[in-house]
Amino acid sequence: MKRHLRLFHLILCSCLLGGVLFGQDGSKVYSVKFSGYKIKLSKKAKASLNDVAKVMKDQPNYNCVVTGYCISENVRFNATRWDRINKIINHLVEKKGIDVDRFIFRYGTDGDNCDKVNLGFTSEKADTPPLLHPNLRRKNQ
Repeated sequence: MKRHLRLFHLILCSCLLGGVLFGQDGSKVYSVKFSGYKIKLSKKAKASLNDVAKVMKDQPNYNCVVTGYCISENVRFNATRWDRINKIINHLVEKKGIDVDRFIFRYGTDGDNCDKVNLGFTSEKADTPPLLHPNLRRKNQ
């Protein structure tokens, strides 16, 4: 019986992990990692965003789902999370020529890694990107 329970947990974890590692249409999910309150894109992050841009250019019917994690009661951290998401979207729009209307923003769940933003792909229709609440904007963007 224990063996069957272990097998069930293994299958369940594999299914859950698949939801994290792959987008809604089975495509790869890219992660951009940050540390602390930093919003600067590292070389590794820019390389991942180059891959995201390539997929978006090769697949014009796909939209990009950008998932930010870790909703916090710390206003500074929430502002940092928004700045990171905006930094990523602005990089793809301004540096890679991707249309801003192709991005879908989603909130991740609490308890996820607060230092990452995931980017995946979907064929669902993109909504207008959310505007930042004025209280969350940094004065020097």
